[in-house]
Amino acid sequence: MELFSKKVPLTSGDAAHLREVLRLFSEELSDTYDYSLLAMRAAAAFPAAARLFDELARVELAHLSQLGQYLLRYGLTPMPRFSPRRAYHGASFSGEAPTALEAVLTSRIKEEREGASTYKRLADGLQGAKGARLFERIATEEEEHATAIEGLLSRMRQS
Repeated sequence: MELFSKKVPLTSGDAAHLREVLRLFSEELSDTYDYSLLAMRAAAAFPAAARLFDELARVELAHLSQLGQYLLRYGLTPMPRFSPRRAYHGASFSGEAPTALEAVLTSRIKEEREGASTYKRLADGLQGAKGARLFERIATEEEEHATAIEGLLSRMRQS
């Protein structure tokens, strides 16, 4: 799906904005990987968490694609700096105590909210341009991710 129909010429004020979008592109790549890994690690012990992580990975992948389209609009080739969260790599969610998973969920809630805040700030800076709608939508989806993770965490703590 192409979000923008023509290339936009760069202005001197675009540099900081586009650096931030490139950073977010890399973050979305890392989030896609991290959620996919978390889904695999949680599958046996916490299937509900695995399903949520799998869905979040798909949405983050869509964000990655949308940001890539946005960058291409400016003639930029997205070159991500891939940095998966190493703390998740050794996460073990087996056994009775869901403490490790609760820590990951709490961390992801914070990160999703920070992402939503960043996307809102980008949207506000564009004031009604096509890109603003893209960033507003991603901000909303990031906030929905935080809410979904909070719901899972709440259900886990009640059971």
